[in-house]
Amino acid sequence: MPEPTDSNRAPVDNTVVQDGFPLIARDPSAPAAPPGYELLAEIGRGGMGVVYRARDLALNRDVAVKILQERFPPDGTAARQFVEEAQITGQLAHPGVPPVHQVGALADGRPFLVMKLIKGHTLDVILTQNPERARLLAIFDALCATVGYAHARGVIHRDLKPQNVMVGAFGEVQVMDWGLAKVLRPPSAGAGEQPPAPPAPTNGSAPHTEFRVPLSDQTVPGSVMGTPGYMSPEQAGGEHDKIDRRADVFALGGVLCTILTGRGPYTGTSATEVHLKAVRAQTGEALAALDACGAAPALVALCKRCLSAAPEDRPADANAVALALAPPAPARRAVSR
Repeated sequence: MPEPTDSNRAPVDNTVVQDGFPLIARDPSAPAAPPGYELLAEIGRGGMGVVYRARDLALNRDVAVKILQERFPPDGTAARQFVEEAQITGQLAHPGVPPVHQVGALADGRPFLVMKLIKGHTLDVILTQNPERARLLAIFDALCATVGYAHARGVIHRDLKPQNVMVGAFGEVQVMDWGLAKVLRPPSAGAGEQPPAPPAPTNGSAPHTEFRVPLSDQTVPGSVMGTPGYMSPEQAGGEHDKIDRRADVFALGGVLCTILTGRGPYTGTSATEVHLKAVRAQTGEALAALDACGAAPALVALCKRCLSAAPEDRPADANAVALALAPPAPARRAVSR
């Protein structure tokens, strides 16, 4: 499960690209591989985990192995959140969610999970290639379908952004990094399915990471969880009792805004500035950019609805966004007799 690499990371001399991945040669101090796997190279690093491209020795295939960073204790809150990610992701049986092959613990107690390796590029990279808007909207539609499936199952992602959308070599769209996902309620399972288990109770506060610029690229675990550059006001303000599917809808609006205008809901020169804009729902600059983007009026209106400050003014969930994206059915022509 490749997480987006830190856009602020300085280039390293031993970085090469293979199958769309920036491969970073393994540090000799890297952890020992889980039994049955060979760690090849680091391909990403998020708020809590490090992702390696690895070799499944039994099946002779490449996989992604995500391991909890050493700075988090194996019996702490971050470790429990890590395992919850594996449990929730593993039960979201959808083509847009990378399947989990295995979850376990290293010799030092740190948890790891093994997932399908997606060969491709994240949406933020694709945006720099200036693709046609129609392609980007097709990616967004697939993103909404995947998140809509999760919403129907009572799961919210809480960290949707272009860096967490992977597009494979054959156009397949995968929603990555469910580390901040939350089960809202026991969902109704489909035929033959078991609903995701609610997260296990946790004690104490979640780990805290200082904000880093550019904030729109960073995941911030802690009392304010997610990426402030794409956060709804209620999420940025830490109003956890108000965070539901419509918080994800706001983030989807942020992704759509980035597709249409090249910028997200908030920008700023400092972490504090971006965070305060998110708390105050200061989206005026983004709305002005939408007015000037030249997209279809209905599409611009949908994006603005998603970016509404009040949750009740947004579409109810990602399925409602996907439905609004669909072109209207052609009117039936009257048949004269």
